[in-house]
Amino acid sequence: MNNKVIPFTDYKTIAPADMDSFDSGTIRKNNEVSSNYGNGGGSDMDKYATKEELKTLETKIDGRFNVIDKTLENLPDKMKLLINESDEKRRADEKDTKRFFWGTIIIGGISAISAIISVILTIIFH
Repeated sequence: MNNKVIPFTDYKTIAPADMDSFDSGTIRKNNEVSSNYGNGGGSDMDKYATKEELKTLETKIDGRFNVIDKTLENLPDKMKLLINESDEKRRADEKDTKRFFWGTIIIGGISAISAIISVILTIIFH
């Protein structure tokens, strides 16, 4: 016996009339044999796709993948724009915060100086 051939001894014998659809652990044939007129096609041909249908489906899928690819290619640019807009807004907010802080310090300083001058003038001229 050839070393590359493995004997297959663990099998069930199935009658040829029972060989098309799955039933109770064995493969059995459907009762619709009379409709194919011996051409071997079977009667459930609407369950299968033709080559043309597969090509159409393939082009549709390729088109969808192309759209997804373009979207993913543009994603880094969109992210850069969003980050730049976010940075510009943060800088503007930071600038406004600095203006508020220094404005408060200056107004507070002027108020404190005017209060001190008022106290000094009150003491001198009273």
